[in-house]
Amino acid sequence: MHLSDRVQVFASASKGEFPVQRLLTVKEAAELLACSEAAVRKWIYQRRLPKVKVGRLTRLRLSDVEALVSGGLGGR
Repeated sequence: MHLSDRVQVFASASKGEFPVQRLLTVKEAAELLACSEAAVRKWIYQRRLPKVKVGRLTRLRLSDVEALVSGGLGGR
């Protein structure tokens, strides 16, 4: 993919054609949830909170964190 193609894809995404979601670090998610980073990592390990890998970095979708708040950790 050429640079101009990448720019067009990015421009399309910024216009709302692709859903671009805010990604949080584990630390940001812990602060938002008012809990420890260890608790967030435990929920990721237990697959109660889905993660997004960006290279070697772990990120969490804001929508997934909000869903956790609304629905709780119950029987997932």
